Amino acid sequence: MLEVRSLIKKVHQPGGEPLTIAQVEHLFVAAGEQLIIAGPSGSGKTTLLHMIAGLTAPTAGELFWDKKRLDLLSAGERDTWRAHNLGYIFQNFNLLNSLSAVENIMVAAAFGGEKRQDRRHQKSMNLLLQVGLADKAAYKPNRLSTGEQQRVAVARALVNKPALILADEPTASLDRDNVKLVLKLLQALCAANHSTLLLATHDQEVIAGFPRIFAMRRPGRNEV
Repeated sequence: MLEVRSLIKKVHQPGGEPLTIAQVEHLFVAAGEQLIIAGPSGSGKTTLLHMIAGLTAPTAGELFWDKKRLDLLSAGERDTWRAHNLGYIFQNFNLLNSLSAVENIMVAAAFGGEKRQDRRHQKSMNLLLQVGLADKAAYKPNRLSTGEQQRVAVARALVNKPALILADEPTASLDRDNVKLVLKLLQALCAANHSTLLLATHDQEVIAGFPRIFAMRRPGRNEV
C-alpha cells in the first residue's frame, strides 16, 4: 500500500520567496488499486509522482510504501527501491533512440535484476506480444508511430512486474483511438500483475474510465 501524509514541495522563486508547487494532506492507495490523480496544469500532479518515485525530495511530510518511509531513504536506497518496486511511464515516452523496441525493454529488465540475457529477451518479447508489437521488436523508436512508442513504454514499465506503476499523462500525445488502446492495455496488465496504478491526467475521457479519483487543486486546496 501507498500512503502520503502532509506532503509539501516548495521551491525558491528568483526573489528568494518560497513557492508551494504541490501539497497533499492525505492519500491512501491499497495494493492493486487503480487511481487517477486529476487536476489542471500547475496543480502538482507530476511533482507528486516525482516525490513518490524519489526523483525529487519533499520539503515536508511523509511517504510510506508498505509501511516503509520512502522519504527517509538514502539516494542509494531509493535507487534500489525503484529498481525492485517501481515502473514509470512518461508522457514523452523516454525511449532510448539508439535501441530497438525489445532492447529498450531489456534494459529495464536488467535494471530490475534479471541477469540472464536470454530471460530478459524472453520477458521483453512476451510483453511486446501482449501489447501487439512482437512483429516490430527490431524497430527503433523513429520507425514506430506515437501510439506504438507509448505501448513500448508501457511494456518497459511492466517488464519487472513492479508493485507500483506511476504514469504521468501517458495518453497526452495520443489520438483518441490510441488513448483507448493504451489505457485498456495498461489497466489490464496492471490488473494481471496486481500492480498498484497511479495515473496523472487532466483528460476527462481518461478520468471516466477509472473507479477512483484523487483531485488536486492548486496548492492549499486539494481534496479526495
